[in-house]
Amino acid sequence: MNVLFILLGLLLLIAGGNWLLKSAVALSLQLNIPRIIVGMTVVSFATSAPELIVSVRAALDGFPDLALGNVIGSNIANLGLVLGIILMIGPIDVRKAFYVTDWPVMMVASILFFFFIYFDGVLQEYEGALMLGTLFLFLVYLLRYQ
Repeated sequence: MNVLFILLGLLLLIAGGNWLLKSAVALSLQLNIPRIIVGMTVVSFATSAPELIVSVRAALDGFPDLALGNVIGSNIANLGLVLGIILMIGPIDVRKAFYVTDWPVMMVASILFFFFIYFDGVLQEYEGALMLGTLFLFLVYLLRYQ
């Protein structure tokens, strides 16, 4: 029975991924927004929703280390597994704006996270607020200026 649920989940995941892709491209065309912006906002939030639910549930159940592992592991998997497979399919042309804003913001967020952990080994509530604030400012910038 568990195998059946896993197979059903995979089928639903494939169908949902196809639907998300088609909707994201349509949204990009309809609103005349670059696809990378739609990917960095709508698609990234949609694909992060299950991870968010699992991590919040783990934290509420008293397993914040599982939530942290989920976030770190997901980032590593996205860069290594997902991007690695995509690049095996073919190259990606990267816009100059990526080097000016997108990549530096990703690096700043990673460095900020590193320093939060490095100095005291504990992630605090105010650090979470700083992370959310940084995300909010980046999204405002993306949607307004790109």
